Order: sequence, then C-alpha cells, then structure tokens
Amino acid sequence: MILIVGLFILTGCIFVLIVNFLLAKSNLERILYINSLTNLVSLFIVFIGMSHYTRYFIDISIIYLLLSFIATNAYMKFYLKINY
Repeated sequence: MILIVGLFILTGCIFVLIVNFLLAKSNLERILYINSLTNLVSLFIVFIGMSHYTRYFIDISIIYLLLSFIATNAYMKFYLKINY
C-alpha cells in the first residue's frame, strides 16, 4: 500500500518537473530540471524493482544515475565555458 502511494506521489512530482521544464526560460534552469527529472526517474525504477522483488532494477538505476551525472557535468562544463 505504501509502495503504491509512493509511486503516485513520485509520478506527480515527475509531471510537475516536466511542466516546469517546459515553462523554464533559461538553459541553466532546464539543465537543473532535467537533472532532477533523471533522479526521480531513477527512483521510479527502484520502486518498480521493489514491487517486482527483483534486484537488477537497482543496478539499472545506478547505471542510469551515473550516466546522467556524467552527461550533466559535461553539459554544464560546455554551457559555462560558452556563457561565462
């Protein structure tokens, strides 16, 4: 029951972040929203793994988080080099 409520709350947060991403005016805000969105999607993957009682979803989530972290850092380095 708690897992289902957590999934609904997490889905609501994901939709709020998508709306904020679409309404953002600067690229820096969009980068931060995408980073937050990937963190919530990773948490969503972990919740799905918990509901199916499988552990490999956690491995997929960790790989997804690491790729997201590397991509965000690379894009921020590129963005900051151009604008500042």
